[in-house]
Amino acid sequence: MFSNNYRILFIVLLSLIINVSCSKIEETVSQNQSSRYFALQINIGSEPYTIDPSVNITSDTLIYLRHIFEGLVTKDKDGKIIPAVAKTWTVSSDGLVYTFNLRDNAYWSDGKGVTAHDFVYSFRRLFDPNTKSKFAYQYNIIKNAKDINMGKIETKYLGVEAIDDYTLEIMLEMPLTYFLEILAYPTFYPLREDIIKTYGEKWTDNPQTFIGNGPFKVVERKFNEYIIMEKNELYWNTKEVIPSILEFILRNDNEYSLNSVKKGLLHFSRNFPREYISSLEREGYIHNVPRISSYFYFINTTNKTLSDSNVRKALSLAIDRNYIVENITKGGERPAAALVPYGVPGFFGDFRENGGDYIDITKDNYENNIKEAKKLMMLAGYPNGNNFPTLTFKTTHGVHTYIFEAIQKMWKENLGIDVVVEELEWSDLFKERFDKNIDIASGGWNGDFNDPINFLSIFLSSSPNNNSVYSNSRYDDLIKTASLIGDTSHRMMTMHKAEEILISDMAIIPIYFHNEPLLVSPKLKGVEYDPMGQYNFSKAYLLE
Repeated sequence: MFSNNYRILFIVLLSLIINVSCSKIEETVSQNQSSRYFALQINIGSEPYTIDPSVNITSDTLIYLRHIFEGLVTKDKDGKIIPAVAKTWTVSSDGLVYTFNLRDNAYWSDGKGVTAHDFVYSFRRLFDPNTKSKFAYQYNIIKNAKDINMGKIETKYLGVEAIDDYTLEIMLEMPLTYFLEILAYPTFYPLREDIIKTYGEKWTDNPQTFIGNGPFKVVERKFNEYIIMEKNELYWNTKEVIPSILEFILRNDNEYSLNSVKKGLLHFSRNFPREYISSLEREGYIHNVPRISSYFYFINTTNKTLSDSNVRKALSLAIDRNYIVENITKGGERPAAALVPYGVPGFFGDFRENGGDYIDITKDNYENNIKEAKKLMMLAGYPNGNNFPTLTFKTTHGVHTYIFEAIQKMWKENLGIDVVVEELEWSDLFKERFDKNIDIASGGWNGDFNDPINFLSIFLSSSPNNNSVYSNSRYDDLIKTASLIGDTSHRMMTMHKAEEILISDMAIIPIYFHNEPLLVSPKLKGVEYDPMGQYNFSKAYLLE
């Protein structure tokens, strides 16, 4: 008996020693790398729609921005909020006033000191209706933000004030437990008023005017080819930054990424041929990241044919989501029958687990779904697809096209309808969606902050991100109510009711919840992988 206990104790101690040793070895390797000049070649995607923090709309751009700028607070590798430009902060007893004490050694990459006034300007610019930010409406929690964004009052009345150069005060409309998490988002990075007023919308085009306060600075940019960043020696925490150069290759070419990573010409890519994922995993090239993200199709509810909810429901039911995640994406994605993904907290546990599925998308029920879809098409006046107009599906390249080709076949075989595909560059697809110039289009939402309302507020009638042009007054009322409720249980139940209405109306076609497989060189270590997709390369290094 005693010998067994000693044996167990020995194994536990040995395990602890090994874990500590491995951590120390990795720490030592990264410290040694910080003194060595080296570059990382990274492929996130094609030319971004914009790299202006106030008007950005894509998850790809978040990765660029987090290396060029830094906000009041940031997140560590475990997702915990930690100080950034703000070294300390206090919150009033009623939760309505946040006071941030800024560090006096934070500098812009051109040598000018970062002050509270830079944050005031950035926040006011975000809510200024002339900026036309697609995300400003999500942050109406800041005092007077909503009325400013609607053009009712001037930006000077926003509840953000520079008490002095290094003290910033933010006032809220109501207490919000996750407000600091919101402030970590790139939308709230500080900006230089002098530069933006001088160069206008072109301020991000030139490295000489695209001035940031983060761990790296842009030194070269060639549109549609690359963005090159160099370690910013004026960054207050530059000693913790390891890479000398980050070279972001702006391409959306699966074969290029695969060949380049295998040849050592590229160290990281979001793009690769999914058909090779199994062999790439065996070879050690795949790193899987569980994401707080949903993939779905926008449906233009104002389109004459698609305005009929029976048609929208039939299109959704005719899709075999299990086939898609098992045979096309093959990255550990989960079939979706709702909007809010797994990983978002609810009142008790996980919001998605609490809410469950609104459609039975199990494998065994797929044939029943097809039968129901055919009935709905008949009710809509399109039996066997007769007289159904040819619709256009807009998407971008790569896996998005492969997914739709499978769905296109399902719709043809099960419903007898034709939908043609139009492939666009990312920036063009976003423009078409925001201009509401679509029938159906690929879409999705990556979590900005970890609360269900971040996903559900997309489909408010007034939301610029509502590319389905969906409008339901009951849904709007529930989301607005959830924004004002302090009681967590009541608030979560209200959002569950709203989501049920959204899916019952089939304002979108849910496809799957993301798990992102990334193509990573086995030599690349130290990348901080974030469930929101804001990957951090500041402490990354290469094994020799």
